Amino acid sequence: MKKKLKRYSRQILIEEIGEKGQEKLLSSSVAVVGCGALGTFTAENLVRAGVGIIKIIDRDFPEISNLHRQLLYDENDVKKKIPKAVSAAKKLKKMNSTVMVEPFPDDLNVNNIDEILTDVDIIFDGTDNFETRFLINDYCLKNNIPWIYTSAVSTFGMTMNIIPGKTPCLRCIINDLPVPGSVITCETAGILGVTAYFISSIEVIEGIKIILNKNNINKYLIVVDVWKEEIDKIEVNKDKNCPVCSGKKYEFLKKKRKILITGICGMNKFYITPWKPQKISFERIAERLKSVGKVTYNNYLLKVTLPEYQIVLFADGRVSIEGVKDEKEAKSIYSRLFGC
Repeated sequence: MKKKLKRYSRQILIEEIGEKGQEKLLSSSVAVVGCGALGTFTAENLVRAGVGIIKIIDRDFPEISNLHRQLLYDENDVKKKIPKAVSAAKKLKKMNSTVMVEPFPDDLNVNNIDEILTDVDIIFDGTDNFETRFLINDYCLKNNIPWIYTSAVSTFGMTMNIIPGKTPCLRCIINDLPVPGSVITCETAGILGVTAYFISSIEVIEGIKIILNKNNINKYLIVVDVWKEEIDKIEVNKDKNCPVCSGKKYEFLKKKRKILITGICGMNKFYITPWKPQKISFERIAERLKSVGKVTYNNYLLKVTLPEYQIVLFADGRVSIEGVKDEKEAKSIYSRLFGC
């Protein structure tokens, strides 16, 4: 056995991998978008499995509330405010110095996606919002790159392989961006750490299969409830009216589709405007957000008061966030509270 393969000897013993498969992993390049609970688990297992190049993209800094589930961070990272991507990459390199880990402490968006994701063989989803997922979906379908949609909240997780030309895409099952506040998030519903690890394990296995060009990749939407120990496989068909699969309309790669974030000069306040006005049900959103902070609303707006921030959601979907230092922090809070 070649010297460079020795560390993977136990993995090579698996018939489905072998030496040829391990060589294929070592020559592959992947991206993990988002390095929270999903992304840290996924990235660590890809590094240990010997994937040659791993790009890690995340715009956030670790917080104390992350530590119960995000495996690559500790209290020191929180104190030093080291970006997640940088901290994760540093620790991953100590686990396997023979692979390349590239950190990108950036917000993946329409302006930088080509530069960051160039030359990757597959993209792993560790994100927390559908704006970014729809962007990835457009990019992958346009450039014929497989990606794996994955999400986790509370005790529920789901994942689906998206192979351009072979499987349905994300827009086949979720046609448009959810109304702000209409989906539950870790911030509003909580999360059990093992939920992320369980569903990420499936994501990593499927990713390895895709890299190795195996025929037995999963063709279903897998949904799990770890608390009840239930796993469902849901058949998903291509939507003949899908704007991406059928229409070849890559709307989220167009700059005009990006959500608008506007800072107020001289104030630590930002306005976030979704690309498309929405009709908001304040009553339902208030019920979800009451565990986060004080919530009040009327016919025109909903206000969430937190120790450090004040957030106002307007009836057309616009959001103002006061108490943040920059655009990146504003977008992070927006994603965590409203899942968009």
